[in-house]
Amino acid sequence: MAVGQLEGRRLTILSLEDCSDWAAFETYLRLPGPWLAALDLPFGLPAAVVKALGWPASWADYVSLVARLELPSFLALLQRYSAGQPPGQKLPRRPTDVLAQARSPLMRQRVPLARMFWQGAPRLLTSGACILPCHPTEAERVILEGYPALVARRWLGRQPYKGEGREQNTAAHRQARLRLLMSLTSPELTQSYDLTLVLPAACQSACLDDARGDRLDALLCAIQAAWAAQASGDVSALAPQQLRDRLWALLPVGCNPDEGWIFDPALVASAHASGSLLSQSSDRPASQQHTDNPGQGHNDADDRCQGRDLMQP
Repeated sequence: MAVGQLEGRRLTILSLEDCSDWAAFETYLRLPGPWLAALDLPFGLPAAVVKALGWPASWADYVSLVARLELPSFLALLQRYSAGQPPGQKLPRRPTDVLAQARSPLMRQRVPLARMFWQGAPRLLTSGACILPCHPTEAERVILEGYPALVARRWLGRQPYKGEGREQNTAAHRQARLRLLMSLTSPELTQSYDLTLVLPAACQSACLDDARGDRLDALLCAIQAAWAAQASGDVSALAPQQLRDRLWALLPVGCNPDEGWIFDPALVASAHASGSLLSQSSDRPASQQHTDNPGQGHNDADDRCQGRDLMQP
């Protein structure tokens, strides 16, 4: 987890902290506010899937239902849904996933996003925090969905920068991490996110040396959280309702709050350019959906949580 402070357009990273299990995750969610965080996990499911399963449409209601299911039962439901769909529609995506070129929240193998949703979304709901756009509350703890691959792609394209296994932890990955860190601490970040980044040497070394990419992903989520906060104005001077309204204004017209939305300036531009995608939850072409591309896609996570930010305005 990256902990940072935003002053104007300057984001200062204060620390990179371990969040090694879901109990720690719950503890961080309940830290006193005000703060704003971006988390790298799918907050919601495609509305068409929720409807087909006969679940209630509202996020809080279907997440409450999911919380009562054992993991094998939840995965079996998704498996049966996928098995009943024609080719190309077995792993539907939310409109935000389509625009972000992200994988389906129904994925159960390789990148187990379905497990991440099952683990994470109920904890978000019970935290009492303000989950935007899924579950607005009066809390001063505001949580957004992040997707670090979107930040990385601006400078690396599809070049991988991390790997899970020893054989994947190559010198090329380390060089990619170095290239990305150099870009993030240069004026190029201002051009893309209207921010400047102050990254202490110890934090930079930690991101560079972490072959799994967890610390770097946390930093990328911090940048997305800081962009959303900065785009909302002087967040330190805003009441909770005002902050929610400003963050809501970053969402595209037609966004279904019960599905969730990834906060990143790239999606703002893409939504305006491809408004028709907001009514779609189509699969990615199979050749892309099943490509193993470390560093691009929501992170593998079953018994661990990673790639998040706690932003103190």
